[in-house]
This record gives sequence, structure tokens and C-alpha cells, in this order.
Amino acid sequence: MVIGAMPPFILIYLAASSMSGAAVPQQTPQSAKEGAFTAKQADRGAEEYRKACASCHKDDMSGSTEAPSLIGDKFLSAWQDSSVGDLVDLVRSTMPYDQPNSLPSQAYVDIVAAMLQRNNYRSGTAELPLDPEALKNITLK
Repeated sequence: MVIGAMPPFILIYLAASSMSGAAVPQQTPQSAKEGAFTAKQADRGAEEYRKACASCHKDDMSGSTEAPSLIGDKFLSAWQDSSVGDLVDLVRSTMPYDQPNSLPSQAYVDIVAAMLQRNNYRSGTAELPLDPEALKNITLK
């Protein structure tokens, strides 16, 4: 096929894919304190938390002898230099303790939204996304 006879979208794709070293715009990190989840998402997360987490971490997220607290200064200082994505990854890969990674992806993200709400992060107009890269761009500071 002659290049001039190619459909325009193919030419655009070829031109774009042949560009090497082109700068990819970096997203500016967003703080979870700016309203990175909705109240509705946190409510869904609280329900999922009650079903999957409260038996160890307590209904109020204060923890027990078997499970750490998910609220308060100690929790916040431990996670202050991390992203929401880091927190979701840890929760997904380790919880529930007897069946890690057994909940739907949406449930893990919603549970983290509930944890943020309980730690006095304010809700906003958009839900925490499911996309792991987007979650890594939301800081806990």
C-alpha cells in the first residue's frame, strides 16, 4: 500500500508512534485532602468495610490486638508520604487477612474512601478512580 493511499487515521497513528523522546505531560499530584472521593463512595466503602474488615479492625476502625487502627495520628503519620494508590495496593494485597485480593477492585477503592472519610478527609464531587496510575497520583498529604 502506498503511503498516500493510507487512510488519514493510519498516517496520524504512524506519525505519533514514530516520535521518540516526545515529552509526556506529567499530572500534578492531587491531595486527597482536596476531596478525592464522594460521600456516596465512602458510604459504599463503609458497608464493604463492615462486611469484610470490621471483625478485626472494629466497627469504628480503631483496631484491636490482632489488627492495627485505621484512624488517628499514628495511622496518618505512617501514611503521610504515600499515595492513595499505595494504600489501596496494601489493602488489596493483604486483606481480608485470610483471603487477600478476594474482593472486587471497586470494593477496595471504596473501603479506602471510607477510611479517608473517617480520618477527616473531606469528600468532593468525583469518586476515587479504579485506575492504579491515577490513584498513585493522589497523595495523602
